[in-house]
Amino acid sequence: MDERASHAERNRQLLGFLRYTHTVDDAVAAGASDAPQLSERSPTGLIDAIADLGFEPRDITGADALRLGDRTIELCACPHAAAVEAPGGELVCAYHRGMVEALARESGAAVAGVDVVPPSVGRCQVHLTDLPLDDAAADASDERTTR
Repeated sequence: MDERASHAERNRQLLGFLRYTHTVDDAVAAGASDAPQLSERSPTGLIDAIADLGFEPRDITGADALRLGDRTIELCACPHAAAVEAPGGELVCAYHRGMVEALARESGAAVAGVDVVPPSVGRCQVHLTDLPLDDAAADASDERTTR
């Protein structure tokens, strides 16, 4: 089975499973319990885990917010776009929101909010707070402030 067919099958299975949850809250809870472990408890570990899920995360945090321990992560791809656009697709988003929120908590961050946007309209964003600077973020913050 090629990558596209395999991914389509995973989407069908996920949507089928989520239809039995019945509510957005159930889907969020299911996603949180299914969240993978972080490779390291840090902002880098969090971004790596989101990337492993196929969302192509990009840190779009400004230098001032970064210094305060805040982060905004934009999800540049939706690997489940077809399922999200199907009836019941809001449960797919809720499931992954629960997963990302659990990963963020494991990284030591608090989730300030998640902006869920249909893939046909834009990109989802995850807003984090109370996140300690890791070495990569400190370097980026230094680089941004010296420009």
